[in-house]
Amino acid sequence: MNEHNYLVQFKYNGKEYQTSFLSHCNLSNEKILEDAAFQAASNHISSKQLRVEGLIIEEITLFGKSGEKLFHKKINN
Repeated sequence: MNEHNYLVQFKYNGKEYQTSFLSHCNLSNEKILEDAAFQAASNHISSKQLRVEGLIIEEITLFGKSGEKLFHKKINN
């Protein structure tokens, strides 16, 4: 099986973070890319006990194995 590496950079609670994840599928659909990026960021926030009630991810970017930008979203409150 092929493994695909992805890097997620995101801004949460005024700070910037990054995390990575592996997928056995080559993510290509924009909605799937968005869901995967937000899930990885949410998992990172939870695992590092960073969650603050009422706060959301402010900005998120997903990069592929070669560093290409696959998805970016900025959330305006």
